[in-house]
Amino acid sequence: MARFDSAIDEVFLVKAAPAVVRAHFANPAAIVAATTEAERTNICADGTIHFVLQEQQHGPYRFQPDYVVHYAIEADALVWSPRGGNMAYTGRATFTARADGGTDLRYAGGISFELPIPSLLAGPIRGVVARLAQPSLRAYVRQMIASCPAA
Repeated sequence: MARFDSAIDEVFLVKAAPAVVRAHFANPAAIVAATTEAERTNICADGTIHFVLQEQQHGPYRFQPDYVVHYAIEADALVWSPRGGNMAYTGRATFTARADGGTDLRYAGGISFELPIPSLLAGPIRGVVARLAQPSLRAYVRQMIASCPAA
């Protein structure tokens, strides 16, 4: 098995107050709605969401992300951590007020998963996986920003 990781750590401008942005990014219904690749989801009462995403196929390799993530507000940050599945999604979002009334959203999130690929092939594929995953992570953040109230 070969392990693959991809992450982003970026600051995005959101035209809404930090409390509004934080509440929106912590809202399970908004999270699910912005996860456009989801085939199935299950929202639990404790801030945990189970996702099954569309199957990915690249050449002879197939992978269907099926994972559980717990979301929690810690101080002024939203933190998410894996609770099971075949992919780990971890991260932290912080919300800083701007002088213009908006928010600087620092989003540091990443995914990690294993594929049954021989280790000799894993090296060249790692860069491809990162280039495929990073735009998906950014698209999710942009979808969340676009659906934010007063954004």
